[in-house]
Parts: sequence; structure tokens; C-alpha cells
Amino acid sequence: MKNNYNVLVIVNEEYFQLSKIFLKSLLENTDTKKIKNILIGDIGLSKDSINYIKSLSSKIIIIDTGKNIFLNSDIKLHSEEWINAVCIKTELAKKIIEKNIYFPLIVMDVDMIVLKDFSNIIDRSKQIQICQRDKIVKRADGFELKYIASFFILNNFSVMLFLNDWIERIRERINLKTLPAYETPALCEIIDLYANKIKIGFLDENEISCDNSYKENTHIIHMKSNGSDYNNLLKDRISQIKNYDVKKIMKYLN
Repeated sequence: MKNNYNVLVIVNEEYFQLSKIFLKSLLENTDTKKIKNILIGDIGLSKDSINYIKSLSSKIIIIDTGKNIFLNSDIKLHSEEWINAVCIKTELAKKIIEKNIYFPLIVMDVDMIVLKDFSNIIDRSKQIQICQRDKIVKRADGFELKYIASFFILNNFSVMLFLNDWIERIRERINLKTLPAYETPALCEIIDLYANKIKIGFLDENEISCDNSYKENTHIIHMKSNGSDYNNLLKDRISQIKNYDVKKIMKYLN
């Protein structure tokens, strides 16, 4: 079938409720015949949560990363454990595509709700597809963010060097103690380096990673945090959403 794909997200126990919203909305609002595998990188889920997630679909594969990461833990800033936590999504994507069987691989943040099928955006003529911001974000350090790492598609094995350099750049930014966060700024730098080396496709942020506000062409809402309620991730994320009926989101928690 045209545009069959795999999905990768990482989840820990703190994000379990958000993962329910993501997975149930993905399964309800997409053509699941096109989904080959839903890969869940386990970075600290309980056994009960793993069993629940697995019960949602036979397409779900739990990947034991051997890591147990919690946002409110006392992980020391810039420690090896902390660096590995920052790099884990791109590192896991790299390990998965090394097997050369999970293509296309759509890597997503789990704090998302899927509203419509998005398989039509997959373009196998591109080696990688990246989410381009609707508006460039200028950070306090002056660095401009043209893209965001919340949604990207790896279409074939040739992206391995891109991933290696992206991961290395994340680690360099950490070691240089540049302004957090690190994943997206590192991505922006690597895209500029690879602009003429590989075929990069650019995706509309409003379509596949809409920033908390539903628009006419929105397929996926990214439930971003503003840090208003750090101890209640679910409340913090849902309270930010605009122009969309929250009841339609809450139903996925049942």
C-alpha cells in the first residue's frame, strides 16, 4: 500500500497519560492499514503502563532502552546521564534505522494529538523531511530557529551521516554550555550544513506540529508546555490548546 510507514516516540511514566492521547488519536484518526509499526522507546514506563500500551494495538512494539528517566529526578546537569537523556530520541532513531527495515520512519514527540491522517505528506524522493516553523523563533542568545525537531521523517538509510552529525552537534552544544534546549538548535545547524548534500523536504508546522492552536489545515496539534504547571504535565499541556474542543482530547484518557 502506498505510503506505508512506521512511527517512533519515546515515553516514560510521567508522559504516560499524554501517550494515551497520542496513541489513541493516532489509531482512531489515521488509516491504520498504512501503519506498519508503532515503536515505543521505553525510558521509564511501569509494567502496568507497558501492558496497557501494548493492549491498544498489535502494531505496537515496545523497545527497552535500558534507561529510566524522570523529569523531576536529580539528574545532574551536563552529567553523562543527562546528556544521554537529551540525545535519546535521535540516538534511538539511529539504532532503529541501522536495521534498514523500518522505512519510512516518522519520529514524533509524544505530546501530540493526531486529528487527521497524515500519510500523504510522505515523500520518498526526499531522504529526510523536516518540520519548518511557520515563524522563525529568535532565542535569547540570538540564534534563530527555522525548524523544530518535534516531527521528522527518515526515508532511507542514506540519512545515517546526517543523524550522526546531528547527535554530535547536540553533544557539542551541551559541552559548550550553550542555551538549552539543544536538539532543535543542533538540527537547524545541521540542516544548513547538509542543504546541498542530501535531498531535504520541508513540512508545514501548522499541518503536522501545530503549536497549541488548531488551524484549518492542522492534522496534528503539538501540546507544548509553557511551564505553568511543571508538576502536572497533562494539565499544563491541555490548558495551552486553543481553537479546539478539549473534550475531544479528554475522551482519549478513558
